[in-house]
This record gives sequence, structure tokens and C-alpha cells, in this order.
Amino acid sequence: MTEPFEFVGGDKHAEDPHGYFSRRQHSLSLKQHLLTMVMLPLPFVMVTGLIGFVAPEGQMSVLLVLMLAGFAFGIWRALSLTRSLEAPLEGLARTVQRLAAGDTEARVPVDAGCRELQVLQGGINELAGAMGDAHRMMQAKIEESTCHLAFEALHDPLTGLYNRRAFVRALDEVLAVPRCGFDQIALCFIDLDHFKLINDVAGHAAGDALLCQVAGLIQMRTRAQDMVCRLGGDEFVLILRGCSGDDARRIAEGLCEAIATLRFEWDGVAFAVSGSFGLTHVSDAVSGASALLGAADAACYAAKQKGRNQVVEHSSARSA
Repeated sequence: MTEPFEFVGGDKHAEDPHGYFSRRQHSLSLKQHLLTMVMLPLPFVMVTGLIGFVAPEGQMSVLLVLMLAGFAFGIWRALSLTRSLEAPLEGLARTVQRLAAGDTEARVPVDAGCRELQVLQGGINELAGAMGDAHRMMQAKIEESTCHLAFEALHDPLTGLYNRRAFVRALDEVLAVPRCGFDQIALCFIDLDHFKLINDVAGHAAGDALLCQVAGLIQMRTRAQDMVCRLGGDEFVLILRGCSGDDARRIAEGLCEAIATLRFEWDGVAFAVSGSFGLTHVSDAVSGASALLGAADAACYAAKQKGRNQVVEHSSARSA
């Protein structure tokens, strides 16, 4: 028969951190329950059997009654044991079902009447805790990856500015909202001058470095409500919100001057940098985002035709 669990020296909490045994040190083990169920009727059977050899025939009915009583007691003991195990086993089953359904917070009380079931209950709780930690870690990684993908979908990987997709989305939103008289919006298209020459002479790494410097310069000289985007290559576009025609031209000319004074060197060689600017204004007469961008692009092309490094407004920008 299994000996009861005992602590020999040391700290009980250190030896039994979960308290599975310390709460029920004197409870019978499962094996002890089963042995008790089997062994208790045996004395009745043995006694009645021995008496049967020496007792007169008239007393056999009494002996039979005693034997039946012994078996009845064994059956009662077995039913009692079954009832004592039924609640803990049902609790384990419910907890496992909840875990299988995704409830990682499910726990089972460690209250069984035998040590083996207490160990099982504690093990289920430890498993549930490990599953919950793994689920939370995986969820955090999924959310991080989702945010990263969402950022990459709307931003230029080189400069960190908004990309063409983000620009088109923002411009569609701008055009979809009716504007008041004071809600003026301008579009500024920027194309760097002689950028291909820098790429050909110094290499694409130099071109990328210049694009990053220009992107940082534009961000520093625009307002918080403005949206700065890189369409691709050496082309940038700005959505200037709450900006009158005069203010939009002042911002564009300031950027044009700042880029022209930018000193860019690569491998000891200095390169002159400048940009051509095309400016247009959003109005109800604009048919769509493509038309508005086309107007700004056309104004930028006119700036290049006039000698580059200057700001040109689209011919219909003021009259629209």
C-alpha cells in the first residue's frame, strides 16, 4: 500500500509550490481507495466461510445474510468512491472542453480527494497557462506584423514618406468632401533637376542618398497638416491643406530655394541640386484626382521648359 506523502525537512512551499499535496496530506490515494473497496468485504466473507464449516445447518441462513451484508457494504463503498471521483473528473472534462474551444483562461480547481487527481488537475492548469502564454505571444507577433505590413503598404521604403497609393487615397478623400470658401487645398509637384546625371556619375547609392536628404528637407519645411509623398524616382508631391494660393506659392518657392542651396557631396565630388515645381489648386471644377495630378505635372514640365529651378502655377489654377 502506498505510503502517505510526507515532507522531510526544507520549505514546504519550495517542495510543493502549487500546494497540490499540502492541502490534502492525509487524503487517501486512488490506489488506497480501490484497495479499501476490495478489502473491506473480505473479513465478512472469511469469517462467514470459517463459521460455515462448524455451524449447524440451521444457522446457514444467518451466515448467508452476513455474506450478503459484506458484499452490500463493498458495493456501497464502490458507489461512494465513484461519487467522490465524479465531480473532479467532470471538472477536468469541462476545463479541457473550454481549452479546446480557445478559452486559454480556463482553470480547474485543485480539490480532488486523491493525490493522483490533484496532480492531474494541477497539470491541466499548468498546460492551460502555457497555452495562454503561447497564444498571447503569437497574437502580439501577428499584430506587429499586421502593423508593419500596413505601414509598408502606404509608405516609400527608401525615404519613409507616403507612397503613390497613399497619395491617391488621400486625394480621392479630399475631392469627395465638399469644400468651404476657407478650406483651400493646393497640390505641389516636385521633380529634381539633373537627377539622372547624379545617378550615372556617382551611382544609384548616391542617388538614393540625395533622395533621402531632399525628403528630410521637404518634411522640415512643410506644416503638420501637409502631406508629403514620393511618387517614385525623383518625383515628389505635396498636398497643402488649408492653404491659400499665396501661401501655397510661398511654401513652394521656399522649398525651391532650400533645395537649390542644398550641398550634396559623394566621394569627394560636389553636385549641384535643384528642383522644378508645378503648382495647382483644388476646386470643384476639377474632374478627378488624375486631372488634378496631371495639371500639377504639366505646370512642373513648364517650369523645366523655362529653365528649371523655379515654381510655375497651372494656367487655370487661379481662375478655377
